[in-house]
Amino acid sequence: MNACHIRLGVIRRSRGESLQHSAAYAMCELISDINGKKRDYRPARVHHRGTTVLLPRDADCSLAEPHLLILKATSRETRWDAQEGRTVVLSLPRAVPIQLAAVVTAYAIAPMVERGMVAQVDIHEPAASDGERHPHAHIWLSQRTVEGGEFGPKQREWNRIFVGNAPTIRAEIAARMTQAMAMLGIADSVDPRPSKSRGLPPPAERLPR
Repeated sequence: MNACHIRLGVIRRSRGESLQHSAAYAMCELISDINGKKRDYRPARVHHRGTTVLLPRDADCSLAEPHLLILKATSRETRWDAQEGRTVVLSLPRAVPIQLAAVVTAYAIAPMVERGMVAQVDIHEPAASDGERHPHAHIWLSQRTVEGGEFGPKQREWNRIFVGNAPTIRAEIAARMTQAMAMLGIADSVDPRPSKSRGLPPPAERLPR
């Protein structure tokens, strides 16, 4: 069983964050946001393995185009301190072939899409500190419902899923990752708990590149 790092977050304008910059990082692109701030993540494009958009039932298929999705999600927010969505970053076992990484990730977060959230998944595969593959997924989740091809009101009930419930969310994602691998014939499993909770020694210190 592999340890599975799952990090949950929120994109907050009040902290100087933006969906456009988050998406540029995830898709390894050059982007300039509404404040004129530019970031160039194109040098990391060699590690990018693809973008997948997951839409809830009855959503307009035009939202499956990532750049249009980001534009509509960003323009829907008018407050200076708005939240522009939730983020999930999860590590993927090396046993998962990179061509199946998006499939495993999509299955892991499918319950959120079924609740009505839009999800954008970007798969990265840089080298790890040991020189081997480090596949992982960057996921953006909408906080607004979708009405056809547009974003509607914020769905406050979704906050109950995440706020104060991080261990449960991580456990559910890890369980579905393990189930997806089993269905694909991959003999591996993941555990999102920290090493201490699993009775293991602390992980090795991570060294900067």
